[in-house]
Formats: sequence, structure tokens, C-alpha cells
Amino acid sequence: MEALRIAVYGAAALGAYGLVHDRVTASIGVGWGWFPGLAMGAVYGLGLAAVARLGRRPKREAASLVKPILFTIALTAGFALFAGIVGFVLAKAGPLKVNPDAAVEVPPAKQAAMIACGLAHLAAWYVACIAGGIQAAVVWVLRGRKQPLPNRVR
Repeated sequence: MEALRIAVYGAAALGAYGLVHDRVTASIGVGWGWFPGLAMGAVYGLGLAAVARLGRRPKREAASLVKPILFTIALTAGFALFAGIVGFVLAKAGPLKVNPDAAVEVPPAKQAAMIACGLAHLAAWYVACIAGGIQAAVVWVLRGRKQPLPNRVR
């Protein structure tokens, strides 16, 4: 039951972040939809539940993972915001341009916003994947440190 709770916490938290992120980027320029954020959240939540509960090591409770989950979301949001701002500035200054095939479809006034939104989405995906992987490794390692030392025969 605790593994399910961890999976739901992770999936709901990252899925909710993905929904908010998409609403923000859709209001600025381009949204990608809510499903990718929910799918990423499900993978994140299931992975976190696996490393927190499987095996012989001491189990982690869902409540002990709330702060790490929120940290991952804050880190993801921070990098996405930074990438979006940098993308917008570089698009306005000229070094970044919309693909010529897409430029026909996107009005010139919206092209910088499109680049900013695209970079924000890419940053969010990469950071969530990397941070989730690191977080899983940390949870696994810390679970091993909570084991009592074996009795030593002298």
C-alpha cells in the first residue's frame, strides 16, 4: 500500500506541475498538452516507489519523500523558467531562429515566444529526468545506510 502511495504522490505532483507548466507556456506561446507531464509523472512515481520499497533494505515511507518530490518540482520549474527566459532573449536578439519550415506557420511576433516555450519544455523534461534519476539513486543509497550493522563473531 505504501508503494502505491509513493507512486501516486510522485505521479500526481509531477503531473500537476506538467499541467501548470503547459498552461503557462500555452498562454505565452505554445503548449504541448497535459498528457506528457502525466506520463512523466507516472514514470517518476513508479520509479521512486520501486527504489523506496523493493528489496531487503529498510523501506522508505511516502511521507519521507514529500520534500524530495517538491524539491524535484522546484528544481525543474527553476530550470524551465531560466531556459525560457534565455531562449526568449536569444530569439529577440537574433542568434536563435525558428526553423524555416515552421516560420511559415508561426507569425513573426510569436516566434520568440515559441522558442522560449520550446526551450522551457526541453529543460523541464531533461531536468525532471536527471533529477529523478539522481533522487532515485540517493534514496536507494540512503536506504542501505539505515540497515543495522550485522553481528560480528569474534
